[in-house]
Amino acid sequence: MVAKGYTTEELVEAELGNDITISTTPTTAQVAMWIEEAEAEIDERTQSSFTSASVTDAIVPYDEHSTFRSSFTNYGYSLRTDHNWTGTTDFVYLYDENGKKIAPILTITSLYRNKAGSNTQSDDWELLTENTGSGGDFFLDKLTGAITFTQNKPTFGLNRGIKWSGTYGHSTVPKDVQKLATKLVARRVLQMKAKSSQFSSIDSISLESISISKNISQTVMFIQSLESEIEVLFDRIIGAFASDLVV
Repeated sequence: MVAKGYTTEELVEAELGNDITISTTPTTAQVAMWIEEAEAEIDERTQSSFTSASVTDAIVPYDEHSTFRSSFTNYGYSLRTDHNWTGTTDFVYLYDENGKKIAPILTITSLYRNKAGSNTQSDDWELLTENTGSGGDFFLDKLTGAITFTQNKPTFGLNRGIKWSGTYGHSTVPKDVQKLATKLVARRVLQMKAKSSQFSSIDSISLESISISKNISQTVMFIQSLESEIEVLFDRIIGAFASDLVV
């Protein structure tokens, strides 16, 4: 893995009020690894990326697992039919190359529909154009990563219905994401210190407005408090940034 820059060793040191070096517990190398793991956890739980990430020729199915019909009211039954999986569906979420739903979308450089009539036929890719007010084949909802077709839809049921390239994520790291990543790594640091037999000989820790003396029970209590803060931040970030995927 390569660090994305959600947080830094310096931010973790500022959070803990302690220096981290090649000879401390934990070491600079360990903290660098934990930063990458914290970033991966944030991306996984939010189904997003908080830096810009690229997608090249990602394949998206066009079937009951990925498509919905655009929202409208069926007056005959007074029911919404968003989840009516039929051949008239025109609304699909974008995936990355690993088959993971992603959002928000920053740019689409190309989007193709497969003109094949069934999964047994060879791929037949046709380049589509985005509708930006002057006609086109599809609309893009950048926030949710959803494509709504206006014409030239793939055949419903294709495992390889769409192929696209572009970028997703965020151009700058949001402050809540930076704070969350920093706290995730700070928690790992404290957990290691709590487990270390050298805990009684290390310096006291001052984290924001809370001070922790050389006392294991205080550290355990603070870790529990930190875990609550982490979950609150996750909930806030998911509510503000992550895609609303109901599949």
